[in-house]
Amino acid sequence: MYKHGEHLFKSSFETWLAYPIIAVCTILAAYTGMFTSSAYTLPFFAPFAVYLPLLFAVKLGKFENGVKHLIWWSILYIIAIFFMTLNDEETVKQTVIHSSVYANNKFKWIKYDDLSWNKDFVSSTFGQYFLIGISSLASGGLIGLLIISRELAKMGYYSGVLVLNSMDEFTAFIMSLEIWNILKIIAFLYLIMSLSSFFLYWIMDFELEKRKILKHLLVSFFLIITSVFLQMIFMSPTQKILNKVAPNLPIMQLPPEAETTDFKFYK
Repeated sequence: MYKHGEHLFKSSFETWLAYPIIAVCTILAAYTGMFTSSAYTLPFFAPFAVYLPLLFAVKLGKFENGVKHLIWWSILYIIAIFFMTLNDEETVKQTVIHSSVYANNKFKWIKYDDLSWNKDFVSSTFGQYFLIGISSLASGGLIGLLIISRELAKMGYYSGVLVLNSMDEFTAFIMSLEIWNILKIIAFLYLIMSLSSFFLYWIMDFELEKRKILKHLLVSFFLIITSVFLQMIFMSPTQKILNKVAPNLPIMQLPPEAETTDFKFYK
């Protein structure tokens, strides 16, 4: 009975069953994170929706399945924050820390072609890459997922607010996702999938799939390089299209301490 139950539990994260399980858990985690306005609650809850499938992918050496699960989780998480923004923009703004700053800088870029927020794009991208890599080594990927969940939440909020202020919602949503940002997130997920094995090897006696680790590490590096080049190519056309579909975006003069990490509970 125990072996049968163990096989059934593991198989749920090896087959198509993983996707509805991750979907339900991601939506619940995003909704639960909305109960407080904190820098920690929303990103803290979100990774647990996909962490168990990640562990099994590492344990069983099925890195390809693990990456698919992580990408599926990322898509659902962005969409969940997007629809929450459409439904209650004010609560999401207070919950997703730095969301206002992120969206406001993007709006300045769309409206005035202001690239001041983007001057450190290359250094910040590789800085994030290094930080996520080190944190994944030290935590089995959990801290890396925490970092990514904050980025995904900001992207979802920005897309929602842009759609609310656009004349062509579909075009605004598609263009707001930005192909270079999508590729950057996927690169981070490959990085987490490759480096999380080392921590799990030491504490859980997982086997090190050295070839798969190296393969996914190289894929993540090439993806991050490609994202930088795609940003240089597609940034200007994206700005022009968004400026046409959303010409009257609200630009705010945000104070230096526009957002805090204080806990505020919502009903």
